[in-house]
Amino acid sequence: MEHLFPGNAGKGSSRSDFVAATLGARGVLVPFFIVEFEASGHPTHKDDRVCVAEGVFEMSQLVGKLNVSKSELGQLAVYLGFANDAKIGFDVLSPCYDEMLDTIYYQQQKRVSSFDLSNSETSIREALDLLAFIQTRVTPAGELMRELICTRSGPSEVGHLLPTLPAAAEKSSTNSSAMTPANKLIKVQSKHKLPKKKR
Repeated sequence: MEHLFPGNAGKGSSRSDFVAATLGARGVLVPFFIVEFEASGHPTHKDDRVCVAEGVFEMSQLVGKLNVSKSELGQLAVYLGFANDAKIGFDVLSPCYDEMLDTIYYQQQKRVSSFDLSNSETSIREALDLLAFIQTRVTPAGELMRELICTRSGPSEVGHLLPTLPAAAEKSSTNSSAMTPANKLIKVQSKHKLPKKKR
């Protein structure tokens, strides 16, 4: 699936390896499950930042078109899958409302679950657990999105609180180290200034 960051499929857009999506207005696909694949990678997936950026972008597109209240934002979720050889880990990305700053930010829950299908002795059980996780956690997130799109599409009362996102997608990491260097981390600007820490 193409994620149209600058508003078209040209330079700056991103393409996911796998997406599960529900249909939005005018037949537009709204993803609730995004997966990136790699082989023989590091503990930090080469597409970790790419996948998070895609999830934040798609969630912002959705929130900006739904008539949901600030308290309802936490019900929305995009699941991110990071597959490396026969292993896959799941993160959850959700919008949250900060009452003190009167702004929306995104919370990423890292590795809420992971599955290892490489061990021949446990792979069948792991595969069944993986299917159960998708059925009980990932699929309901998509069903909720579909319900909200069908019943709550309209002017958004919280769209103006969304953070300003980059106009181009993140790129896959080419670092040879396991950790992403600080100068390569995602920088997302908020429309609101954070309070200064007291010394």
